Amino acid sequence: MKVKIIGIAGSVRKGNTDIMIQESLKAARELKDVETEFIRLIDYKIDGGCVACYKCFKAKNPLDKLCEAYDDDLNKILKKMLTADGFIFGCPVYFGSLTWLMKEFIDRSHPIFAANRGLRNKPAAALTVALGRNGGQGYVIDILHRFAMFHDMLIVGASVVWPAEGGASPWGADGVQGGPQGIARLQFKDITRRVFPLHLVELGDGLYRVMQL
Repeated sequence: MKVKIIGIAGSVRKGNTDIMIQESLKAARELKDVETEFIRLIDYKIDGGCVACYKCFKAKNPLDKLCEAYDDDLNKILKKMLTADGFIFGCPVYFGSLTWLMKEFIDRSHPIFAANRGLRNKPAAALTVALGRNGGQGYVIDILHRFAMFHDMLIVGASVVWPAEGGASPWGADGVQGGPQGIARLQFKDITRRVFPLHLVELGDGLYRVMQL
């Protein structure tokens, strides 16, 4: 069975966030029957954030028109998301929080949420990078996780990497702009290989168990 993983980068430039997501997607393609797609939000015309018009919530089928607030490219991304089996969301830390671009994307994903949570039970992972070691990485990961949880997605992640193992450089993707090395790459692979093999087993009475394939 073919599965598709989409990586979405919320950086406003081509930098370490792209590197991390692309390394993760590369690891995914090493697995059998996995195809990937990389989406860089900055490459799309996104004219603004959610304006709380509630058209998507009032629509009989929110997936028909998706977000009607702007005539831009955001709906192209949402349509791609509906075809995916798993996600990797990446965003750098900007002044302790998300980029404006990632926030606009998150807020305007409401039509999928309104359509009976169209991403429910799809696994998702989050990646971030910052200039400082304590620059707000935990906060950004928390927001990306909350975004996934609002859509009833299944959150996956990697284990702790200690500074002594060489994965705590304050200078981006393992300290090297243009190509993460060593433990950083292993961690990206670990995250991706947890995104792909998750599925749900129905136990009855509305209960499910998350299992590894």
